[in-house]
This record gives sequence, structure tokens and C-alpha cells, in this order.
Amino acid sequence: MNKLFSISVLALMVVFLSMPNDASGDTKAKNRGMRPNYGKNMSFYDDIFSQGKTIWDTAPQLAALDPSAAFSQLWEMFDIVYKATDDPAVDQSLDFWIFTLTQTFVASAHSITLPDSLGGVANITTSDTDNDSVELQWNTETVALNQNQPMWFEIRMQISSITQSDYIVGLCITDTAIIDAVSDGIYFMTNDADANIDVVTEKNGSATTTDTGTDFVANTWIRLGMYFDGGSSDRVYFFIDGVQVGFHTANIPDDEALTVSVAIQNGEGAAMTTMIDYIKVVQVK
Repeated sequence: MNKLFSISVLALMVVFLSMPNDASGDTKAKNRGMRPNYGKNMSFYDDIFSQGKTIWDTAPQLAALDPSAAFSQLWEMFDIVYKATDDPAVDQSLDFWIFTLTQTFVASAHSITLPDSLGGVANITTSDTDNDSVELQWNTETVALNQNQPMWFEIRMQISSITQSDYIVGLCITDTAIIDAVSDGIYFMTNDADANIDVVTEKNGSATTTDTGTDFVANTWIRLGMYFDGGSSDRVYFFIDGVQVGFHTANIPDDEALTVSVAIQNGEGAAMTTMIDYIKVVQVK
């Protein structure tokens, strides 16, 4: 018994003496795996509950719980409240969201409703006049595409009309005419009479546009995601339903802060509805 006890004590002393006890040693400890999450993305993908492929596998979602390391914004769209006015020239500005309307009839022709659904969604319905639009932006530009500060963005949405509409969805500078005149942003786009989903990086009015080869399908949920790598090449990767569909290195708007932006414009004289489930942004500080 005494011999066994002595061997156990000796083993513990070896382990103790091999452990680092200073700053440089702490780095060695991390490298040895004594802190298994060190340097990892700390995501929480689940084989049962996660919805297939996702851009969030690479996002530091647990690290983002520390507000000094990253920021994370999630909009579950059930908290949007729309206040109409009879004056169509008046923007509908709430505490956190800015709505801009373009129309020929009264503002009540547009609506944003919150139907009962799991987790909540927002239904955004345009008026029934060609080229009328609804544009929605977070009222603060919180994203900056800087080196060493990678960023993740995703929106889950569906639309009722795929060939008679114009859309811009992503991150843009604050603008009251996003579809017609936005000059800086990274975003997904569709054009009237075209169901193709294009991806765009735009800086100071100069844009790089790529057709993803994927089309919107009417009344079908889709996830549109972007990842900015924060590297020296300034790459923005684009994802549809978690699958990469392209990347850009040109015209990255790295001299402007950006904000979440959704712009919808009629392509014919008929109302259309856009449903948004959530919008999420994570960026390393």
C-alpha cells in the first residue's frame, strides 16, 4: 500500500511540474490542448436540430457572448411594429428601424403584419402600383469591413413574386433610395423580369455583380448568407441555404460603415408579399 501511494504521489508531482506557471507557459498549455476550445470557432452545430449546411459553423458564436470580443445582432422579426400615416411622403421611422415608402396612393396601401407562427415572422406587403417600394434599414450603421474583423450575415426569407419584382437584401449604407441609388454595400439582388439571384459588392458607385445560378422560388423559404474573411485579400463569400455560391475581392466597401438593408420594389401593378423570419449579424471586434 505504501509503495502504491508513493508511486501515485510521484506521478502527480511530474504532472504538476510539467504544467506552465507563467504567461509564456500559458500559451504552451493552450497549444497542448489543456484548453480544448482555444482558437476554435466554438460553434454549436447539432446533428439533429441544425438545419443542414450553415455559415454559422465558422462563426465564433460562443466567443461573441463576450461583448469585448465580438458583437452579435439577431432580429427575430416579430418585434417590428409599423405605424402608417396618410402622408405617403413621410418615412415611417421607429426607434430602431427606418421605413421608406415610394408610392402613388396612401401609405395604408402598404402593410407590415405579424402573423401567428413559430418564432414569429414579418409579412411586408407592397401597394398594387408598378415601381412602388418598401425599404427597411436598421437605423445605425454597425458593420465595418475592416481587416482582422471577420463578419457573418444571414437572412431567412421568402417572396410571393419572383419575376415581377426588384430586391436588394444585405448590408448597405443608409439611403432612402436603395434600389435606385445605393452606392456602397454587399448584398443579394434580383431584377424585374428575372428570377436570378445576383450577388453584388459595391464601393463608391462601382459594382461587381455575379449571377449565382440560383433562382428565387415563389413562396419558398431561402437563406441568404455572407461571410467577410477580414483578410488582406478582403474576400466576401456568398451562400444560399448554407452552400457557397461565389466570392468577390473587388469593390469591397471598406471605407464606409454599413447597416442591415431590405428593399422591395413592385415590377407590375400588383401587390406582393415578402416574409422575413430572421436577420442575424456577427462580427469580430
